[in-house]
Amino acid sequence: LDEVAGLGTSILGWNQEYIGKHEIEKVHARGWDPWLYTVNDENRARELVSYGLDGLISDVPASMRDALGLQ
Repeated sequence: LDEVAGLGTSILGWNQEYIGKHEIEKVHARGWDPWLYTVNDENRARELVSYGLDGLISDVPASMRDALGLQ
């Protein structure tokens, strides 16, 4: 995260396999919005959103939208 700090970014994209609640909290603490890729599992999507995830990228967006109750 220190390497990214000087770039002036507001969104940080990260592979979902390498992030959990602690990392999402650290990203938020720096004032950034974490977005994760590639989230295709509905349970994983719900878990990540419960941690405060701001956005996700998926190969199955309709499935993710339904799983998260989005329209």
